[in-house]
Amino acid sequence: MQIAHNCLVRAIRHAEADNLVGRNVAALVRPPAGQDGRPSKALTLDQARALINAAAGHRGGGSDAGPYRCTLRPAAADDRDQA
Repeated sequence: MQIAHNCLVRAIRHAEADNLVGRNVAALVRPPAGQDGRPSKALTLDQARALINAAAGHRGGGSDAGPYRCTLRPAAADDRDQA
């Protein structure tokens, strides 16, 4: 919910800067507190690297690991940007 709210606030802020709206009402409200969800099953950056390295020694030479490169959880993507 927080991500959607932030996106909406930013979009309206741009519209406000272009004089398309008079006021950013989304910035006036706070989204409700979320509930704990289930733990993420996404691979961490280190797990994804280990999987790709392990696949490199098998048939296909690791080329089959391509789809796994697109499923990093957000925290792992941040780790990748800092590496």
